[in-house]
Amino acid sequence: MSDTKGLHTFIPEPKRLEMRSGNLPLENCRCVAFDGGCEPSLCDEVRRIAEFAHSAIAEETGLSMAVESSIPGPSQTAIVLELKPLEIGAGHTDESYVLDISPDGVTLSASAPRGLFYALQTFRQALRQSNGRRAVQCLRIEDWPEVRIRGMQLDLKYQMPTFDYLLKIVDLLSQYKMNYVLIEYENKFPFESHPLLPSPVALSKQEINQLIGYCAERYIEVMPMLHCVNWLEYILTHEEYAHLREGPEAIHQACPTNPGTMELFRELYAEIVAAHDDCTYFHIGADELHDIGVCPECKAKVEREGRARLYFDYVLAVCDHVRQSGKRPVMWADMVLNEPEYADKIPRDIVMMYWDYWTDAPKVQQVILGSSAATHKGPITPQTISSVPREIYERFAEYWDPGDGSFPNELAGFPYLGYYQDKGFEVLCAPSIQCSGDNYSCTRYWFHLENISEFCKKAAKEGGLGVVNTNWVIHRVPWEVTLPGVICSAEFSWSGPQIELGDFERKFAGDYWGLGAPTPIDIMRTIGTCTTELPFTRVCRGSPFDYPPLTEKLEAFEQSENRDEVLASLPGLREKALAAAQEAAALEKEVTRNRLSIQFLRLGAEVNAHKASQALCFHQCGQLLNAPSASGEEKAECAGWLEELLEQLGSLRAETERLLSLVTSAIEVEEEMQRRWVQEEALMKDYLAKLTAEAH
Repeated sequence: MSDTKGLHTFIPEPKRLEMRSGNLPLENCRCVAFDGGCEPSLCDEVRRIAEFAHSAIAEETGLSMAVESSIPGPSQTAIVLELKPLEIGAGHTDESYVLDISPDGVTLSASAPRGLFYALQTFRQALRQSNGRRAVQCLRIEDWPEVRIRGMQLDLKYQMPTFDYLLKIVDLLSQYKMNYVLIEYENKFPFESHPLLPSPVALSKQEINQLIGYCAERYIEVMPMLHCVNWLEYILTHEEYAHLREGPEAIHQACPTNPGTMELFRELYAEIVAAHDDCTYFHIGADELHDIGVCPECKAKVEREGRARLYFDYVLAVCDHVRQSGKRPVMWADMVLNEPEYADKIPRDIVMMYWDYWTDAPKVQQVILGSSAATHKGPITPQTISSVPREIYERFAEYWDPGDGSFPNELAGFPYLGYYQDKGFEVLCAPSIQCSGDNYSCTRYWFHLENISEFCKKAAKEGGLGVVNTNWVIHRVPWEVTLPGVICSAEFSWSGPQIELGDFERKFAGDYWGLGAPTPIDIMRTIGTCTTELPFTRVCRGSPFDYPPLTEKLEAFEQSENRDEVLASLPGLREKALAAAQEAAALEKEVTRNRLSIQFLRLGAEVNAHKASQALCFHQCGQLLNAPSASGEEKAECAGWLEELLEQLGSLRAETERLLSLVTSAIEVEEEMQRRWVQEEALMKDYLAKLTAEAH
C-alpha cells in the first residue's frame, strides 16, 4: 500500500492503509447492520457494538441510522459489521480488524468482537476527518497492535475526578484502542473493614461496579492496585494506625515485620478483589522502600539476614496471598535491581512493572540502577562506569551496551527490559506523563513525550507484555493537560516504531482538537519549560507528601548560589509565558472540540507569568524591607505592584476554581485552592501591610 503519512489523522497509525479515490455519502447508508444469526454467545455483543456505531455516527455527523440484525442485499448501501477469520495480526487475532469504505458502503470485519470495536473507533476517526461533510473518504485499513497491554494509570489520590469525568476518560482511552486501566484507589475505595480510611469523595460500591462494567463494555480491563507496604500515607497518618509505621515519623511506610501490616493488607485486599472478581492482574506496589530496616525488629533482621531478605520475605508472602485468590501479582521492578541476587529467587509468574521516567532516546548518556540501589549510588554515565562495582558491572554491562560499538561512550536506553526478560519475567513498561518535577500548570512535555514514545517502541521491539503510562497526580497537574501524553502511549504501544513523534503530534492536533498544526503541544512544551525554570514553584520535596511552606522555599531561593542568574531570567520567562497564554486564548476560538484542555493551557501559561512576576516582587519586597536606606517612594511603588499582583491572583484563583470544578469533586477543588493560592495570597498581604506601614 502507498505511503499515506501526512494524509490522515488516524491514531494509532494503521499497519496498512490504502487511500482510495472517491467518497461515500453517508446519507446513502440505510442502516448499521450485523448478522443476527451469528453464534448466540456473540450476537448480543455484536449488537452492542452496532449500537455504539449508531451513537458514534449520530455524535460525529448528526445522522441517525437504524440498527438491523440482518445483512442487506448488495444493492443496498449500509454500514456492515461482520465476524469472520482474518489472516492478519499474528498473535493478536482478537484485536485485528479490517475497515473497508467504498462507494458501495462500509464494512467492518474482525475475527472477534473486540476487533470490531477497534474497527469502529477507526471509522469514527474517519468521520471526524470528513469535517462535517457527511461524506467519508474511501479507503481500506488492515490493522493490529504491537503489544498486548496498552494502558494508563488512574491515580485517584488527589484531584479526584467527578464520576462523569472518570467515564469520559474511559471513553477517550477506548477511542484510541487502549485496553487497560491501572486504578490506584487509596482512600477513594469504600473500605468497610476500615471505615476510617475512605475519603468523603470515595467511590461507592455501585459506582465501582458501574465503572468496571463501563470499562468492560469498551474492552478495557481494570488492574486494581493496593500498595502493600509503602506509600500508605492515607492510612498511616491516622494515629489509630501509627503502630504500623516503620518509624515514629514514617507516615508513608509500614513495618514489614509487624504482623498487623500483613493483616491490614489482607483485609483491604479482600474488599478490593471482591469488587474486581474478573480482573486478571493485581498490582501490589512494593517500590522505593528507602526506609526499610528502621524499626528495632526490622533492624535486627537486617543485621541477621540482610536488607534484601527483609524486603522479599514480606513481598513474596503478599504475592502468595494474591496468587491464592486466582490473580496474577504485578509489582514495581526497581527493588529487584536494588537487590539483584534475589532476581533468581522470585517466582516467574510475578509480572515486573519496569518504570523509567527519564530515558528519552534509544541511546543515552546515563542510566540508573533501580531507585535507591544499595549496591551503587547515583547515575551510571560514561564517566562513572569505571567506578561501578565489578559484580554489578558483570551483571548489567551487556544491557547497558547499545550493541553498535558505541559502548561505553553511549549507553542503551531502557536497559533493564532485556534483563528482566532474560530472567524469565514478563514485563510491563511504565513511562510517565506526570512525575517528580512536574508542577501545577503543565507537565514537562519537552521530554515526557519522548520518554513515552521511545519506551513504547522499545516494548514493541523487544516483546514486552505491554505499556502502562503512569500519571502521578501528587504533582497536581490537571487531568486535561496530561491527556495528550496518555494518547501518545496509545499511539506508540499500538503502532510501535512505525511513525515518529512529530507525526503523532500533527495527527493528535487534527483528531483531538480539529487543528491543522500541533500548536497546543508546542504551548505545552513552553509552559512545561517555564514551570521547570521558575523558582520555588515545586509542589513538594524529598517525600512527595512533604509540602514546605512558601516562606521556607523563598528563603532557600534567596540563599541559593544561582539566585541572581534566575532573577535575571524571570522577565524573559514571564514574556514567554504571556505569549503562550495569548496563543492559547486564540486557539480557544479556533478548536472545534475538546476546548477545555486549551482553557487549562491558557490558565497554566497565565499562572506561570504571574509566578515569574511574583518571584521578582517577593525578592524586591525582601530587599526593601531589609534596606534602611530604602525610600518611602520605593516602598509605595512596590506596594502598588503587590496590589496589582493580588488582583491578578484573585482572577487566576477564580478561573482555576471554575475549570477544576468542571472535572473535579468539590472537596478536592477546595484542597487545590489551598495548595495553589492560600500561602501566596497571605505572603503578598503580609508584605503589602509592612510596605504600606513603612511607606507612611
